[in-house]
Amino acid sequence: MKTHRLEVGEAVVEITVVDDIIYAKGLNLIDDATAIALINYIRSILDETSHTVRVYDASSISSDRFVLSSKLIGELAFRARQMNANAPECSNIYFIAPEPLIFGLARMLEMQAANESVIYHVVNSIDDLPEVIRSKLPV
Repeated sequence: MKTHRLEVGEAVVEITVVDDIIYAKGLNLIDDATAIALINYIRSILDETSHTVRVYDASSISSDRFVLSSKLIGELAFRARQMNANAPECSNIYFIAPEPLIFGLARMLEMQAANESVIYHVVNSIDDLPEVIRSKLPV
């Protein structure tokens, strides 16, 4: 298990890589700059190896600290489609979003970024993840 701490301004995201899973947990804030830095970091991991599961966890962030512009949602979807073009068949991306606003934004991204080789799942809690994934995460 390898963990990296990504700090962008006051925002902190912990990224853990274990087996074929990349787990990114926002600890206090997700804004446009943090989201771009995170997707660029994830892309660098994907360039080195083929991870078939990505989990983005926003369970520690309140809606007022999850501040993405609508323009950025489109940009993230575009970048996700680029990353997903090279993804292994049947890759899975999970968004853990217990807050209704964050859940809705994750669904917007899911609808804009979807393609045939990547399956998106937006869930309310870590307990909604498949046990085989949940058991490997540092929670």
